[in-house]
Amino acid sequence: MIRNESGLCAEITDFGARIVRLFVPDHSGRPVDVALGFDTPGEYALDTTYQGAVVGRVCNRISGACFELNGATYHLAKNENGNTLHGGNAGFDKKLFSAGQLSGNAVSFQYVSPDGEEGFPGNLNLNVTYTITEKNSLRIDYTALSDKDTLCNLTNHTYFNLSGAGSLSVLDHVLSISADYYNSVDDEYIPTGVAPVEGTVMDLRKPRAIREAFAPDGSPKPPLILGYDHNFILNGGSPAATAFSPRTGIGMRVFTDSPSMQLYMGNHLDDLPGKGGTVYRKHSAFCLEAQIHPDSIHHPEWPGCILKAGDIFKTYTEYEFQGRQEATGGAR
Repeated sequence: MIRNESGLCAEITDFGARIVRLFVPDHSGRPVDVALGFDTPGEYALDTTYQGAVVGRVCNRISGACFELNGATYHLAKNENGNTLHGGNAGFDKKLFSAGQLSGNAVSFQYVSPDGEEGFPGNLNLNVTYTITEKNSLRIDYTALSDKDTLCNLTNHTYFNLSGAGSLSVLDHVLSISADYYNSVDDEYIPTGVAPVEGTVMDLRKPRAIREAFAPDGSPKPPLILGYDHNFILNGGSPAATAFSPRTGIGMRVFTDSPSMQLYMGNHLDDLPGKGGTVYRKHSAFCLEAQIHPDSIHHPEWPGCILKAGDIFKTYTEYEFQGRQEATGGAR
């Protein structure tokens, strides 16, 4: 458990280096757990939705479940529609990390992914550090080092509901993402190109309620399929994204040095038993996953996810929480 004096508190487990609980004071000072999850270790072991986990060796999707690197072809697990999702059959979300407490407000997790694990080359040494700051933020720092050229693209897959983990919908949440462009996708959510957000429900440059992306009958407006599950190409401004719950007055600002961010709103949470008897359903939460563009290994014109032997992969994401008056504030 790590915390600060303002009441921000995170419980993190060594299984998948997962965020299990994240308590944030609401506008009245009441602690609200804003992260979905489960009550028991056994439920996390069976989880297929990546609740709160560090995701890799390559997050998001690799089309065709294969890639070429240095003249060699590497074949990966086809764990979603013939493609690879979030590292394969047993990605980092299924691994037991070693943990070390750095201080009262920080904890570090390490994992060594062996050469050939899930089809990826190279022994990859991974370190993930969670820090709760006095700015009332939860910061995640990732570093990785490989002894062979490999792929590396890491993120965290926490499902947020700023109204509380027991709330059944985030459609009333207000979101913004600083992105002029996003990756268009096919029916399998494989990127097909880059498209402007202008004039579409993908335009989140100004805060808007998630509900606006749906028609009165509840159907998602094009180009959405079931709801948001798209990568936004960040403009590089600060913050990269914001979120706000009108119920609790809890706001969140997201800062990162990653080039893009996946917005996913729990489209496949189908009657999933969760904390305290809550049943998670479609659109019970949203994820803001800072990352390199998905399937970038097949798009050399995009930021790349190749990690050269001996080079250090390094990135961070920071989730900063505010009260009602600050929730949709601007730059840091």
